Amino acid sequence: MKQLLIVSAALLLGFGCKSKKETSNMNKSPETEQPAVKSNPLQGKWNVVSIKDLDDKSVKEVAPYISISEEKLSGHDGCNRIFTSFTLNENSIKLKAIAQTKIACNDPKENRISNAFTSGLGKTTHYKIEQSKLSFLNEKGEVILTFLKV
Repeated sequence: MKQLLIVSAALLLGFGCKSKKETSNMNKSPETEQPAVKSNPLQGKWNVVSIKDLDDKSVKEVAPYISISEEKLSGHDGCNRIFTSFTLNENSIKLKAIAQTKIACNDPKENRISNAFTSGLGKTTHYKIEQSKLSFLNEKGEVILTFLKV
């Protein structure tokens, strides 16, 4: 047991020390640094406020949403949890196959919104952000889903 504590303490102390390489990198000028990784502009939680061809009031009552972290999208379509990954390229977005739980929606309104939301995600090819509003567009450039940042 004492040996385990000694090894653990040595490892913790070792990780706290900086190597020569790390210390020398601190003195580099900004011109020699690697470019910073761009943050994902879609990151965060977004509430759906509009689905193409559906009543906005009903959509807001059912309250579907998405949460985006890195290149993962998850959320709730009004009936089921959804999960997928995606890739971004400037203002285009390519969602992979959408996985979802299969909980039955007894309410016809919830079922209609759930189906339209999931279908809209599947048709999404581009996105547009204006302040705290995110729009997903289809290949024709039509807005099919609109979200507000939470």
